[in-house]
Amino acid sequence: MPGHIARQTSRKAFDDSTRLSLLETDADEMAADIAAIRTLLQRLTWAIVGAGITFSTSSILLAINLTVNT
Repeated sequence: MPGHIARQTSRKAFDDSTRLSLLETDADEMAADIAAIRTLLQRLTWAIVGAGITFSTSSILLAINLTVNT
């Protein structure tokens, strides 16, 4: 982590402007994390949809093949 500090320091030890800056940085990092999770969930959803379509199509083609060959 870029902002990782080896030893946790209480934010009360900093002045108000520094605490505000740290809070803004935290908010930006959380927003980026949420955006990354959202992208991941969208990709996962489309992967599941694609797998469902593939399975459905292969099942239909197998049923047609079995019907034609009997």
